[in-house]
Amino acid sequence: MYKYLLLILFQVISLTALAQHPVSGQVQSAATGEVIAGATTRLADGSKGTVSDANGKFSITIPKDTATLYISFIGFKTQKLRVKWPVIKPLTIQLEQSSSLLDEVTVSTG
Repeated sequence: MYKYLLLILFQVISLTALAQHPVSGQVQSAATGEVIAGATTRLADGSKGTVSDANGKFSITIPKDTATLYISFIGFKTQKLRVKWPVIKPLTIQLEQSSSLLDEVTVSTG
């Protein structure tokens, strides 16, 4: 009895593990091509997220064959990207600078 229960439990765990699909890539500035370290990549449902490393690289697992990713960083426009598994090669994501940045700030202490 326990043998069959363990077998069923193992199969359920295996199927859950197979449902996870790894996606990796690199985040760059569209204007300069420089890598963006610390960019946030998250799933649209908010269940998972990651931050790019010093080389701008990230890795995240998507729970289904298709997922929507949001890639963002301060001073850049957030990019929405629909990813379909299998991803043949790492993604290259280029973020555009936000035009709503302030050029100058004046502080008056009165």
